[in-house]
Amino acid sequence: MIDMNNKIRVIFAIIALIPTTLFILPLWHIDFDAPQFPEGLGLYIYINDIQGTRENALETINNLNHYIGMQKIKPEEVPEFKIIPIVTISLIVIGLISLILKKRIFVFIWLLIFSLSGIVGLIDYYLWQQEFGHNLDPNAIIKTETQSYDPPFIGSKKIMNFTVSSYPASGGILVFSSLIAGWILFYLESKINSKQELIE
Repeated sequence: MIDMNNKIRVIFAIIALIPTTLFILPLWHIDFDAPQFPEGLGLYIYINDIQGTRENALETINNLNHYIGMQKIKPEEVPEFKIIPIVTISLIVIGLISLILKKRIFVFIWLLIFSLSGIVGLIDYYLWQQEFGHNLDPNAIIKTETQSYDPPFIGSKKIMNFTVSSYPASGGILVFSSLIAGWILFYLESKINSKQELIE
């Protein structure tokens, strides 16, 4: 692309700014469905916190986890909650700078970094689940033969009398959609202007 036209630049700028919503909207949602909790019980994972879907939900979940020997969830002790906000701001800044520099290669690098950050985040979430589901207290009140509980990475699973569901929340869906839109837009713009450079 020589230089993208102004409309394309505006769309890319919006895509670059969409991760700012993660400071308000939850990234992930874990739901615990059981007859004894008809009012619902779940967690919202933000980029810098974990909050219950209702008052005292996190405390209730920690109490339940105690019976099966699972570690207590302490948002203030999660190191990722200090790192992810910095990564998010960096992605936004890199995205905007790539547009200012007016080179397609910089937009490509930004989209690549954006994608890799998402993949690393998902891997970290999976490992976090494995740590909590497998590193159980051997002296727990309730034990299983395998001494492990495998929560679903994404989707639903029956764990004892709970149906546990794990899936992206509004912020995660919005950011993932913006990333896909960015790659599609980059591809289409490159296709149309394959011999041009970027942004006027």
